[in-house]
Amino acid sequence: MVSEKDSLNTQVENRLENLFGESETNSLVAAEGGDLEYYPFRILKSIVLSMDWEINDEVLSKFIEQIDGLKDTYKEDKILLLFLQILRSLGIYIKAKKGGAHPNAFKIVNSVFTRLEKVVLSKSLSEASKKKMLFAELSKFKELRGQIARSDSDRAKKKQAAKEIVKKKKIPEAGQVPAMVHKKEDVQVGFTAPGMQVYEGKDLFMNAVEDIKNLIRSEFAVLREDLKLLKR
Repeated sequence: MVSEKDSLNTQVENRLENLFGESETNSLVAAEGGDLEYYPFRILKSIVLSMDWEINDEVLSKFIEQIDGLKDTYKEDKILLLFLQILRSLGIYIKAKKGGAHPNAFKIVNSVFTRLEKVVLSKSLSEASKKKMLFAELSKFKELRGQIARSDSDRAKKKQAAKEIVKKKKIPEAGQVPAMVHKKEDVQVGFTAPGMQVYEGKDLFMNAVEDIKNLIRSEFAVLREDLKLLKR
């Protein structure tokens, strides 16, 4: 019986066969005197392109796994490490949010990988040119971080506004409240439970938003520290 992991590997290999017959990577590798069969970013490229039509835990775990392996391979190259760290941060964010991720996150994944490929394959590029490309992608990543924060904040406000509307509809006006409540069950069903549900729902939502913000902050902190090392 074919496992899910084997199925994914087969899909990746099939994708690669179509991909490298028509993409510019083939000519770039050949121009630089490389061997396409041993191109280290071969599988990662396929996964990046597959994100246009498939986003799930398995694909994103494979994406992060590939990046971690490449980070170990290129641990002495600070510029490549930073490119890979940006991709990893985006991968972690997309895995957490999946279809709810900010649409620009996918655009930046493609943009970062395109620049990364150029840095890897173009041996004639100067260090200054490589850094210029890196800083351009870091700037996009920083801008995305702000967009995510604003987007999450707007969603939280809309969610809270909707909850308040529901709450007002459920709670009777002062003149409509009975003078005496004869049954304990009436109090629980009519008044206590709706209020509790509103606040519990809000807390869960806000906690989820805060988790994503903390994730982005922590990943950006890693990038900032790596960038300091690059500037030394």
